Amino acid sequence: MSMRQLAFAAMIALVHCATASADVDSARGGGIAYLLSNQNGDGSFKSSAGLEIAATASAADALATAGVRHGQNYGSAIAYLANADGGSVDSLARSLAALRTAGVNLSAHESRLLASRNAAGGWGAYSGFASSFPDTTLAIAALGLPVAGGDFISAACVILMAQRPDFSWSYFDSQAAMIPAGFSAGAIVPTAHAVAALQAYVAVAPTVTCNATPYSLANAIANGIAWLLGKRNAGDGGFGEEGASAVIETALAYGVLKAQASSPEPATSGALAYLLAQQNANGSWRDDVFHTAAVLRTFPATVMADTDKDGIPDASEAPLNKNPAVADSRDLLPGNGAGGVGLTAPLLAASGQTFQNLSVNLSAYGGTPPYAFRLVAGSLPPGLYLGSSGLISGTPTAAGEYDFDYAVTDAVGTEAHRIGRLSIAAAPPPPDDGDVPTLPEWGALALAVLLLRMAARSGRKPEYAKPVAF
Repeated sequence: MSMRQLAFAAMIALVHCATASADVDSARGGGIAYLLSNQNGDGSFKSSAGLEIAATASAADALATAGVRHGQNYGSAIAYLANADGGSVDSLARSLAALRTAGVNLSAHESRLLASRNAAGGWGAYSGFASSFPDTTLAIAALGLPVAGGDFISAACVILMAQRPDFSWSYFDSQAAMIPAGFSAGAIVPTAHAVAALQAYVAVAPTVTCNATPYSLANAIANGIAWLLGKRNAGDGGFGEEGASAVIETALAYGVLKAQASSPEPATSGALAYLLAQQNANGSWRDDVFHTAAVLRTFPATVMADTDKDGIPDASEAPLNKNPAVADSRDLLPGNGAGGVGLTAPLLAASGQTFQNLSVNLSAYGGTPPYAFRLVAGSLPPGLYLGSSGLISGTPTAAGEYDFDYAVTDAVGTEAHRIGRLSIAAAPPPPDDGDVPTLPEWGALALAVLLLRMAARSGRKPEYAKPVAF
């Protein structure tokens, strides 16, 4: 190929990449608008019964991937996840992953998820259940286990030894005593989750020895991806079982394909094209929060513009009938988002003026006093500070709407998360009564004496105005 041909091919590739990037940006703006319009007053996202935690965790991940880690909507979702009591391993793992991204204290959640392992070191649908997928893969990915520890080795071996002869993974470990009918064959969802979990560790643990047999993570990943590529539909570029492309399966496959150092083409770009083509006019995928979030979280990480810093990206303001220049996200959440049973705290909404001292006390109830407060995400107005006692004090120096997330911890370590907003108005200018400033009497007398002395030094008599006759 000549240099001219190479240059032309490179130019075509750049144009294609720019077009794809613009399409992703547009799709992301509409998708986030759909998510935010389907959030409940307690911070959770609308979903089928029993899937509230999974939908909320996925939505929070989608927002974080877009750089939206501030504002009332994101803060409410994180507060909901931090306080929610998810009983299944799936819910615990998804919550933990989203909370880790938000920078929340994870010790209680990590301990609970670790305690849910079975004797083999894997995870099932609930605590102590036989290993299943994606439960085991979700758990190991969410925990971020140190590779030198036995916990990682045990979990990794459960995953590696469950890879089938055709290099796929099924929903259940082949050693399980009872496997529901139809769940013993390899499938896209468990295979993609297994590959994604191994991708997170391959750089730091290239080989794991299980029962005296060494397993190469890179080989397991490559073989798993080869199996996934066999599930691609050339007609529309999507992935699915039995020749029918599906959104969730394609999103999961796209996620692991683009994570490879050298993404296989045209499969990767074809999967993205399929996903973009499946978006509905209302910004959703399949008119469902979980489907929509599953797609959005696979898009490349970015920081979307948010001019008014209210947690609604500029690209999502118009579909929500919001103004990108005004912090107006608060009324998106119905209800008051009040706390539940146990340690909790009311929402904070306070106001002040620039260059005027401000003092606001955060409060909590339930649990075991005393309480300690800390800022988790977002920011306070410049000049204000949060003390561990819950006192926000100082002198704000910039007007605006400031959303922030804070955590309250009681004496036994129980932690709850809440959101707050401080509205700071610009201080009004001093009143103008229209009078011309005048000198006091002593000032006028001093000025007259000064003028007389200056006239005397110049050798001239001062001139006085003559009265005017009418």
